[in-house]
Amino acid sequence: MWGAHTPTERTTVLADVVAGYGAGVFSLKTAVRMLQEAGSPIDDVSEDIERIQQRAFDQAARLADATGDNAVVRAYGSSSSASCSASSMASRSWPQGSSESNPR
Repeated sequence: MWGAHTPTERTTVLADVVAGYGAGVFSLKTAVRMLQEAGSPIDDVSEDIERIQQRAFDQAARLADATGDNAVVRAYGSSSSASCSASSMASRSWPQGSSESNPR
């Protein structure tokens, strides 16, 4: 653990995680662990990863249903999976009392 983080520090960590994971520099596990250590309300890293992956799968399934085009779904999966998971991390809510906002 790094200790207590101010909202500004948490915002910096979040930006680093989104950029690092989106660029493929961090694994999803490392990214989620960084968020946890920065004060994000993550009790279990593995469970959080499963939820992130399930959301990405659900989004791909909705795209397949909407378009009926597997090529579009494959392109979405290869070009957007990191950004989808990164954007789901960016929408994470922070503990009450912080000045972070939850853009959901």
